[in-house]
Amino acid sequence: MIDKIIQHKNKISILKGLSDESIKMVIEDCKMLKYKRGETIIQQGDNTKNVFFLMHGKIKVLVNKKEVGIINSHQAFGEFSAIANEKRNATLVATEQCSVISFILALDKLENEFSGFAGLYKNICNELIIKVDEANKRAK
Repeated sequence: MIDKIIQHKNKISILKGLSDESIKMVIEDCKMLKYKRGETIIQQGDNTKNVFFLMHGKIKVLVNKKEVGIINSHQAFGEFSAIANEKRNATLVATEQCSVISFILALDKLENEFSGFAGLYKNICNELIIKVDEANKRAK
């Protein structure tokens, strides 16, 4: 399954520019998942740490049962909880059939292999900035 991620790495914003070796180092427990319309992918308050990449489909983002955003194909999500070691701050529900790649970031390897994580953290920061900017625009 890691080969599937490497194949799509340039579509996965948090992995752009990383070498195949770095991706193999920072990604663990990689799975392809399918969700039907209406299925919950992430539940607000959960303590899970998976990061996801939406291959196909559309997902609505709910905070306290209020819709606050949409995730479209070829977007990563769930990265904030993974790197901040926080509970999930939103519920994500498939609005149509979705194919998702789920993986865990091997953050326990960070101290020994910092070079492989520097690009990953930069990409995650850029992705979070884009998400905050989009949320701010919707709030206006």
